[in-house]
Amino acid sequence: ITLVCTFAHDEPVDLFMEAARGLPDVQFYVTGNPADADPRALAAKPDNVTLTGFIPRARYVGLLLASDAVMTLTTRDNTMQRGAYEAIYLGRPVITSDHAFLRQEFPLGTVHVELTVAGIRRGVEALCRDQASLAAAASALRDRKLARWNEVSDCLRAAMAATD
Repeated sequence: ITLVCTFAHDEPVDLFMEAARGLPDVQFYVTGNPADADPRALAAKPDNVTLTGFIPRARYVGLLLASDAVMTLTTRDNTMQRGAYEAIYLGRPVITSDHAFLRQEFPLGTVHVELTVAGIRRGVEALCRDQASLAAAASALRDRKLARWNEVSDCLRAAMAATD
C-alpha cells in the first residue's frame, strides 16, 4: 500500500506510522520529501514502511500501479486528495479519510477511515480482505468519472463552437 504524502500539517503521518506498526505483514511505501516531515513521525517509522522520497513521475505512476491500494489521509474536510484521484484513474482502490466531501467524490472502490490508529488499521484490514472487489469498484468509478469528464468536455466544446 502506498501512502501518497507531502508531509503537510493536515496529514496524520504520526497516526499512520503507529497503525503501520500494528500491521507487520503489510508493506507500506510513503511518497514525499521526508525532509518536510515531523522528525518525531519519522523516528516512529516501523520496518514495514519504506520512504520513497520525492520520485520522478514515471516511477511514481509505476509505484501506484504496483500497489494493491493507495492511501491518502487528511484531517481537513473539504480537501481534495489528488493522490486518490490518481489512484482511481489507475484503477487502484483507495483508503482515505472519512469526510463527507471524500465520501461524495469517492463512493466506490474506497475504504473511508476514521483518523485514529485503530481506524486506519481497520481500513487497511478491510482493504486486504476485499482487495479484488474494491479494485473492480475503483475501475467502475474511473469509468464513471471519465464519462462525466467527456460530457463536460463535450459541453465546453459546444459552447466554444457556438461563440465562433
